[in-house]
Amino acid sequence: MVVRGCENRSVNALVVEKQKSRENLFLIGVPCEGILDWHKIVSEVGEAVTAVKEDGQNLMVETRDGYQLLERADFLHDSCKRCIHPNPMSADILIGEPLPEGDPNLARTTVENFETQTIEDRYAWFQKEAERCIRCYACRQACPMCYCEECFVDHIEPRWTESGATPAGMQGWHIVRAFHQTGRCTSCGACERACPMDIKMTYLTEKLNHDMRDKYNFEAGLDAQSQPPFAAVTLDDKNRFTVRGE
Repeated sequence: MVVRGCENRSVNALVVEKQKSRENLFLIGVPCEGILDWHKIVSEVGEAVTAVKEDGQNLMVETRDGYQLLERADFLHDSCKRCIHPNPMSADILIGEPLPEGDPNLARTTVENFETQTIEDRYAWFQKEAERCIRCYACRQACPMCYCEECFVDHIEPRWTESGATPAGMQGWHIVRAFHQTGRCTSCGACERACPMDIKMTYLTEKLNHDMRDKYNFEAGLDAQSQPPFAAVTLDDKNRFTVRGE
């Protein structure tokens, strides 16, 4: 497999969860400079894009009306802009020179800025994004960590959430899916890139990733041995449960 930083982390996470055998994989690592966000390019120059060429730090965008020169950094996908680990960390061979590590404050600032909003404003944003969902599950299919043979939304007994395209069903889908990624999301952004409705959803998983780093000093997939905090049990865990009556 040819892997970038986030893909290498996803492979590691799948190995930890016994979904893949590391011995059966040969990883060719490639430092990643980020993926262009097609939605941003179209928003800037219009729908009439016929070709995009990269020239160093610039983009040459060809349209039916001519050419436009854009700065590449401005049109990266949001998940790439705040990427902390652009380099593969456990590849068998690395092609190219390693890139500088990303600034962890970028991901932290995104979460903290959202948290400064009122509960009403945060919920209004969540409603606005969730109500555009058409329940196509493209985000699930694109996510490397969504590998369940039967997803919770497909369960008949018990029924975990409404399966129809109702407000409650759509909100339930995005909330439960995000929580299933706690300590497992590698911030690759594949879910947002796959969404045909351009729904912003990584703000949910980035919040959970922020909590994992802050409370447990853990990031998914940095190695192929460490269990996510919610999946690990050790003898020195605090006893947070008491028997009724004691």
